[in-house]
Amino acid sequence: MKRNKLLQFSSFFYGTFMLLFVGIHPVAGNHIPTIGASPCDIDIDFDYEIQGTDVVFTAKTSDMQNTDIYRWDFGDNTRSEGLRTKKAFHHSGDYKVCLTVFRVDADSEDRVCSKSICKIVKISGDDDPCDIRAAFKIDISNGTVVFHASSNNPQNTDRYIWEFDDNTRASGAITKKEYRKNGEYKVCLTVIRPTNDTDNQVCSNRICQTFKITDLDDPCDIIVDFKYEITGGKVRFVAGGRDIQNTDQYIWEFGDGTRAKGIEAFKEYRKNGVYRVCLTVIRPVKDQDRLACSKTICKVIRITDAPDDCNIKLDFKLDISGDILYGEARSSASSNAKYLWEISDGTRGEGQAFKHQFRSNGIYKVCVTVIERQTVTSITQNCSATVCKRVVIGDPILETDCPIKVDFQYTEGRGGVVFQGRSNETDVEYFWEINDANTTRLTGSTINVNLAPGTYTVCLIAVSKSHDCKQRICKRVTIGKTDGRISPVPAYDIINVHSDKEIDSYKLFGASQNPIHEGVVNSTATTIDISALRTGVYYLLLFYADGSTSIDKIIKL
Repeated sequence: MKRNKLLQFSSFFYGTFMLLFVGIHPVAGNHIPTIGASPCDIDIDFDYEIQGTDVVFTAKTSDMQNTDIYRWDFGDNTRSEGLRTKKAFHHSGDYKVCLTVFRVDADSEDRVCSKSICKIVKISGDDDPCDIRAAFKIDISNGTVVFHASSNNPQNTDRYIWEFDDNTRASGAITKKEYRKNGEYKVCLTVIRPTNDTDNQVCSNRICQTFKITDLDDPCDIIVDFKYEITGGKVRFVAGGRDIQNTDQYIWEFGDGTRAKGIEAFKEYRKNGVYRVCLTVIRPVKDQDRLACSKTICKVIRITDAPDDCNIKLDFKLDISGDILYGEARSSASSNAKYLWEISDGTRGEGQAFKHQFRSNGIYKVCVTVIERQTVTSITQNCSATVCKRVVIGDPILETDCPIKVDFQYTEGRGGVVFQGRSNETDVEYFWEINDANTTRLTGSTINVNLAPGTYTVCLIAVSKSHDCKQRICKRVTIGKTDGRISPVPAYDIINVHSDKEIDSYKLFGASQNPIHEGVVNSTATTIDISALRTGVYYLLLFYADGSTSIDKIIKL
């Protein structure tokens, strides 16, 4: 069930994603034409009312239907849903606000088409205590750099915080820093301004610049390279390059947490996969005023014929009695192995046998992971295997048994999390269940709940009086956690993805708008090999377990 919904969501979001590539040409006034072509034969528009730094938006359509979905993009990387929504802009400026209306078929729940419209909303700084306009200039002389900050504060009460890309900081309107190597550097200035606004005691603005140091004698003017030969899982590495000296030190990192030293290194990989191998050459410098310097080069290698020492066979059986599940895992691992259980309602457990009582009927995914510490040919490593199955608890109401459809969305704000339910029927009562510390239960089509950062299972039950039936929908909702973070940017061979939320899957797009690579993650982190891609710009679309998505730009060097 979850995979089907994910595929449906992927389909409609991919349609939305394609709109990002369509050029938008501004015309006279503050109105921007509809983004891209759309098969929806409806006229859409929206009104907005500016109240200081708050703006109230109201959608309008020529053929409004109860199943329509209204999605707002406010031009500052925040979004919301709903026919009417309120947004607080904390800085003055011009914002491109876009409304996308998704039309949903009432019978199949498929999103059949969408239509978008954008407008420029001007936020004045007259009522904005955070209208900070900051700048700084850079003076460079023989590796000595002086930074001069300025802002639009005539009272001169601003604080200036400098952040340098070597993880050092400084404060003050003017600061000086010594650089010992030629290269490109980045500096960021944060301007902090106290205000008398009780709702916003401190305002800030952060700007960054890059600059180059070119007039220093570089003791690290060397070119580093290495070659490698792969035989099964064994690899021989040999350092090379230009201007190699006998006093140089060679540090190898093999991409699996192990290291070695020397101009030549040997490594045996016990698992097939893609590994990022890095060589760092460290050169001592005789000049007392200079530090030792280093150069690093990394390459991605692919191991395909390594011996599989982690060939663990795993399975488990399940017995269900009412709302209670009994599980027992079986594997080829030793008696010292550890068994970890995970259920899609957020429950986790440990042990070869497992028992769990569900709070509500539904379809759940049950996963077991076995972990064993093994020593093979003098190498000690963690071996693991994972198996997942889906189970049905109770007697979930089938869509064919009840004609009503139900869904909900949520928006985070200062006053808490607002959940808004909707259905294709008007004569419906709404009941909510949230698996927080006290299992919160509320009623009403719209509820406001204070939730601590974390992941929750939220269920909405819609009861139809006219049809004498009910429908339930449950979602994994993540509150107060960030989306995926991509590094490095730009990248050569691989990109690392880390998130506070569980990533379900991903799709990688190129300029052709078609996915060129996709995969399943089911974790909060993953690594993607982009070594085979051409140099250029790509887009990574992440699907999270709570149903949300995010998109990031990737620059391949």
